[in-house]
Amino acid sequence: MSRIALDDLPPHHRAEALNQLGAGPETSRPSSDLESALHDFILEYAHSRGWLAIHSRMDKPTTTALGVSDFILVTPKSVYFIEAKRKGGKVTPKQQAFLTAIKCLGWPAAVVYSKEEFCEYMVGRA
Repeated sequence: MSRIALDDLPPHHRAEALNQLGAGPETSRPSSDLESALHDFILEYAHSRGWLAIHSRMDKPTTTALGVSDFILVTPKSVYFIEAKRKGGKVTPKQQAFLTAIKCLGWPAAVVYSKEEFCEYMVGRA
């Protein structure tokens, strides 16, 4: 199966695809709310597809190792490690080290900054 990127679609089809995925344009809210909304979206996206989603909470200190991705998504095809950041957010050195280690082990991992980026990353993968 070939993978089609959302950017390859004509603009009107891209907007339609994003709306069907529930990833319409972001609203102007505080950045912490935008990151929280992105986390909520990823959880809903995963659950709606019957995937197992392991999610690191944003409201409390981590109970996992520092740097572990925000999401570990288990799908029928693979396991994905997703770090979700607000637009302009920066990956910490420990997060980057974790993502690099995961990729070196052969697992897919990504940093996403929006609903659209997350959907584009997942289309055709899971």
